[in-house]
Amino acid sequence: MPITASTKGAAVNHRSWSAVLSVALCLVAAPARAAEFGAGVCEFRTNSFFTHGSGSFDGEHVFSLTQANIEVGLGFFANRHLEPEVALGIVHQAVDIEGLGSTSATATAFSGGLRVNFPAEGRIMPFVAAGAGVQTNGSGSETSVIAPYAGGGVRLMLHDVAAVDFAAQYEHVTNYLGAKDVSGNLFGVSAGLSVFLGR
Repeated sequence: MPITASTKGAAVNHRSWSAVLSVALCLVAAPARAAEFGAGVCEFRTNSFFTHGSGSFDGEHVFSLTQANIEVGLGFFANRHLEPEVALGIVHQAVDIEGLGSTSATATAFSGGLRVNFPAEGRIMPFVAAGAGVQTNGSGSETSVIAPYAGGGVRLMLHDVAAVDFAAQYEHVTNYLGAKDVSGNLFGVSAGLSVFLGR
């Protein structure tokens, strides 16, 4: 009798572990399926972008800049991989000018480009993006031209319709801070939240 009881307990335990393993496999597999997006899906996202860079004129260092952007953007999946995107942002800039001290300003920016999404690995979907944009700098200042911006990062799927994004980005800017013929190069990182519509 003790042998029979022990065998029955082992069978129950085996079934319990099989059920747990089946549930775990479903949970792991679900994000991979959720991360696949077909044509017609729209992505609404918000993100914060932080950069630090420097500006030059005729090869001479002029200033350094710390910049924080808050953006809202919209992407449209043309197919599983290609996603044209546009974004509108508020830009806060703190500038340290050589020999003159520091100052700050707020501007607005508009950009458009193309994001290329790669096949997902579980919860993670890598991407690269590139494009161009403009930034207004207030009355009496030149409009800044951002061309190009380029970067890449990953989406971490939270649900079949939501993800958090992490990325690194480079921007080349002419008429930097609204100053004619001043150029700048920015390197930064961003984090944000995406919601996918029309799945």
